[in-house]
Amino acid sequence: MNARTGRASAGPRVRICIVTVGLAAALLLVHHPMILSGFARVQTGVGDTRFNMYAVEHTYLWLISAPGHKLLWNWPVYYPHANVAAYSDLMLGLGPLYWTWRLLGAAPDTSFQLWMLACTAANFLVAYIFLRNIFRVGCLPAAFGALLFAGGSCRAAQLGHQQLLCHLYVMTAIYAVFRMFDPPLSVGKTTAGKDGKGGIWFGVLCASVALQLYTAFYPGFFLILVLGIALAWSMAFAHCRREVIAFARRHGIAVGICLIVTVLVMLPWVKHYWAAARELGPRPYAEVRALLPRVESWFFMGPASWWYGWIRTGSFFPKVLPLDEQRIGMGLLTPVIVLTGLVWSWRRRSVRIMLGTTVTVMFLVTYIRWFGLPEPWRAVFAVVPGAGAIRAVARVGMLLLIPASLGLALFLERMLCAERHFLSAAALAVACACILEQGHTTPSYDKRAIRAEVARLAEKIDPGCEAFFDATAERGPGWSKTPVDAMWAGWVAGKPTLNGFSGSVPPGWYPIHAALLSESGPDQRRLSQAVARWLRLYGLSATRICWIGLPPPPPQPLLPVETDVGFQEGQPGVDFLGRGFWNPGPAMCWSEGDSAEIVFNRLDPAESNQRYRLVLRLTPFAPSKKNPQRFTVFLNGKRLAAYSISVPGETQVAFDFASDDLRAENVLLFRIAAPRSPWKLGQGEDARLLGVGLLSMRLHRILDRSP
Repeated sequence: MNARTGRASAGPRVRICIVTVGLAAALLLVHHPMILSGFARVQTGVGDTRFNMYAVEHTYLWLISAPGHKLLWNWPVYYPHANVAAYSDLMLGLGPLYWTWRLLGAAPDTSFQLWMLACTAANFLVAYIFLRNIFRVGCLPAAFGALLFAGGSCRAAQLGHQQLLCHLYVMTAIYAVFRMFDPPLSVGKTTAGKDGKGGIWFGVLCASVALQLYTAFYPGFFLILVLGIALAWSMAFAHCRREVIAFARRHGIAVGICLIVTVLVMLPWVKHYWAAARELGPRPYAEVRALLPRVESWFFMGPASWWYGWIRTGSFFPKVLPLDEQRIGMGLLTPVIVLTGLVWSWRRRSVRIMLGTTVTVMFLVTYIRWFGLPEPWRAVFAVVPGAGAIRAVARVGMLLLIPASLGLALFLERMLCAERHFLSAAALAVACACILEQGHTTPSYDKRAIRAEVARLAEKIDPGCEAFFDATAERGPGWSKTPVDAMWAGWVAGKPTLNGFSGSVPPGWYPIHAALLSESGPDQRRLSQAVARWLRLYGLSATRICWIGLPPPPPQPLLPVETDVGFQEGQPGVDFLGRGFWNPGPAMCWSEGDSAEIVFNRLDPAESNQRYRLVLRLTPFAPSKKNPQRFTVFLNGKRLAAYSISVPGETQVAFDFASDDLRAENVLLFRIAAPRSPWKLGQGEDARLLGVGLLSMRLHRILDRSP
């Protein structure tokens, strides 16, 4: 079969047949556990999968203005904390693929199953169109390339993170980049959009980037990074450089308008995610380093692989941890075939740019220490805006399916053009082997059993309560099921929950998380203390909350007099820590950010016309004579004292106040002048902005010695 002849002679029916068979193969390759179960089972797990289902369900409930979901950025979880949606991916851009099934009456889990199928179908079709229209390959090579793009091993391995599944907008953005130059860069000469459509395609590019960011951040960030690297490589070629400059001159007004509109559209997104970033603080780089792909990660496919599942970490892959984020390989045969196809088309400028971009991306993200220097990604983490939000860097491997699909299509195109039946048959067999090499059998769960469990939990929720908290927890790999069950039980009962699950947790929630997942099971004392603190932070009454598996926490104790109160984890002082003192540790509790609070009720016993002295043992973070740690203390808005500490180590500060300065609830506020990050100072991987570490406090009565 001659691919070029076939392209000219194949009628619409043949092309439709090839596309249909390829699409069906992609759906079966990725979703066979779900399809073969008759949609009784959902891919993949009961944690992340159902969390993503909740995220996209929220967009539907927001669309129809359902109670509790009328604000797009506020989920009724981690109640009553706001802007929770900004802790994870919003999933709004792909909402229509889900909303359709919900409007037709399908249940959320069934709609989510159909949504996953629609995402895979979109991946296949957009890749097919890209290969056909941009690189002018035949119908059959384009179908195989699209099949690799939609069903590649690293995509199937990440199927439990459904926010990463659909690359419709990623591929559309790259398609638009090529169409900005017509004829495309891939076939030789360009005219920099002289037909007047270049500005339109730039608008498509901007819209695709915006929609992707409103859907999921990881693919959007990596898309922008890849486009930036590709632009740098393009400028290395004189002809491409001239075309890029000519395009900017010819369509400058359209480009400016598109950029302004895109900025306006993205302002709400930036506002909410920036607020979340300020609230949560920077991510520690040590957390990122652990998830950087190693060299062997590019060949690792995980235990669910059909061909290579027998390979475990050990003698072959000793450093590939954690497994779920390092499965970015495509096998052994596929990379050889892909590289062969790309090398055969080396004369195409677009292929050279794509290869250069791919190699650059792999170099930047791979954990390799060159000559004792830090790994390359550390520089990206420190310099590139938004890189600090990326934790699982290995997920960039999914974008490398784009050059992989192109390489396979170009290989098959050339082999089929040889007009030798043996070579054509061998090429088709090799292409089929490459596709089968991507096969995975992902986990799945029984959706009816999960529905029943959620319904039983929802029955325990008192209809008259304001919100509820589920204190039951499962230790181990399945720990995420409990908070997600609570989220869905809240959906059934129409009540918000204090529980939650997301990419990050609100400040003040981590002590609850740690108490729930203690090694011996939920620690009732620590849990009660942590939940009571959460209620105080938001002014909630324990009587308005429905408690499941935990008695209502006691009210805050009164601040004792002439008694040392420690602030270490589990100590009585934790009851008095407010905003800013989020995470008590075994030695002390550090202030995070530029303000922190100690909150206490009236003293015990309450006395009038009495003066008190509060003595705090604390440790300033990284003070020096040149940069002392400065902070000011306020009581209920009244300035008590200001301190400047230049000597490291434990110290004491004291300030006086009168009983008349006290209220029913009192706030001792610390204003930190210049909190510092240990990571920025080269003192570790902790990226939090620290000020003072509280050790203990003691309240004294000041005796009146007047006659």
